[in-house]
Amino acid sequence: MLGAAGAWTAASIFGRAEPPVAVPTPSAVVLAETPLKPLAAHAASGDAVVQRLPNGTRQLVIRLPDENVSGFREVWVGSADLSKMVSLGVLGNDPGVFVIPSGLDLAQYPVVDISNEPYDGDPAHSTESIARGRLTVPG
Repeated sequence: MLGAAGAWTAASIFGRAEPPVAVPTPSAVVLAETPLKPLAAHAASGDAVVQRLPNGTRQLVIRLPDENVSGFREVWVGSADLSKMVSLGVLGNDPGVFVIPSGLDLAQYPVVDISNEPYDGDPAHSTESIARGRLTVPG
């Protein structure tokens, strides 16, 4: 009873508490996307999306279901002819989120490639790709 009287008194003095108003948060903007199609003896397919975050950074979001591979899955962006490739990291979970370095021009590296990498200490692409796609601007 005392608690109810205190609440009534506080409401009388300070006014009724208004419910909090949800402040919209800026969301990521999709810059490019591609379906990821399986290659060779692999069956997994998914998608890749490049987003610009409110702070200006870009990220690549990969959705590709896990499948049994002999090594680990590595995410790459490559030139159109795949003569140049840049690793963005290891794809462990689904989805995987990778920061795109600010100096990396995706117009020069439009191909997204997921590779099966052996545990051999060699940082180069293994040449065994699991899935691949070419980024396009949504329209």
